[in-house]
Parts: sequence; C-alpha cells; structure tokens
Amino acid sequence: MAQGKRRQWLNADDTTLIALWEQIGSVSLISRMMQRTTSSVQTRASRLGLPPRDEKRGRHRRRWDPQDDVVLDELLVSERNSLGRINIHAIAAKTSRSIDAVVARIVTRHGEDTSILDAFELPALPDPSEEPRKTDTAPAPHVCGTGCACGGQPASPHRSKPKNTAGRKTCLRCGSSFYSKGNHNWICNSCKRSEDWNSDW
Repeated sequence: MAQGKRRQWLNADDTTLIALWEQIGSVSLISRMMQRTTSSVQTRASRLGLPPRDEKRGRHRRRWDPQDDVVLDELLVSERNSLGRINIHAIAAKTSRSIDAVVARIVTRHGEDTSILDAFELPALPDPSEEPRKTDTAPAPHVCGTGCACGGQPASPHRSKPKNTAGRKTCLRCGSSFYSKGNHNWICNSCKRSEDWNSDW
C-alpha cells in the first residue's frame, strides 16, 4: 500500500497521534493507521514534543540471520486469522523484536509495496473528539477535616498535590491538543513559539 500523500496536520490529527503514541508501540503501525509516511509521523511527533519510543536497543538493532528469516516466514503464515489478517504484535513477541524491526525486515525482503503490510491487523483509530482523561485536567479542590494528612485547618478548602502526569492535554491558550510532560505544562509548543508569547511586555 502506498503511504499517504503529504498533507496538513490538523488539530484532530495531532490528538489522534498523541493518543496512538501512548497506546501503540510502533511508528510503522501508527503511520499505516493514519495513512501517512513514517517520516511524517516522526517529524510531527518531534514537533509535538512526544517522548522517544521506549524500545530496547537489542530488540530493534539485533541482526537477522537466515534462520530468523525462516521463522519470520513461518509466522507470517501461522499468525494469519480466518480473514487473512496478520497479528504483527504476536510475531514481534515471538521473535523477541520490536514491531518496527519486523516491519523493516519485511520491507527489506519483500519491498515497500508488498501486500504483507496491507494484511496487518490494526486496531481502530481513537476518536479525536473524545474528552481527555481525568489526569489531563487540573485537579479539583477538596475539603479537609480534622485529622487530614495534609495538615490543613478543619473544613478549609485546599488542593491536593497532583501527580506529575505526562500525557495529552488541552492548551489553555489556543484549545488544541498537545503532549504535556507534566502538570506544570499547560501551554502547547506552538503557542510558546508564537511572536506575541515571546514579545517583551
């Protein structure tokens, strides 16, 4: 399958990419799910400040020998379901390699237009209109009483200390989705790079 043509990234696309980045352990699969090139996905992920993929170097860099190729060919047959869809996650697990390493090997041996890539069983795309998780919103105040561990006065409102949770948030300035590195960050990189944000008061 030819990868998607170069096109503009919309806010909904960014929201989808951020969600997939947290859920899917493969740039190759994300690119196919979003019908974009891997380079486009990687570039956009970098601009959004998404963290590097958490892949162990050995799983991705280990060399393939002839016996590994034999095992891969067998798995490409045995891991097909009744509809002909290939469970690429199972193949990666059984070969002790990353999904991207398996995909790269398939492309090396069969070419980028091989029908094998089109047969991958892919999860459904997340709904970009879905509300961010509760951890993506500012913590709500609570009322403590006598004996509260926080040491506050009885019945005095205060905010509990939030967890430093990274993930998808909504920019308080422009309303777009972005990847935040923690509760200290509620403004997206695009807004931080804007001229009026950086202008002297």
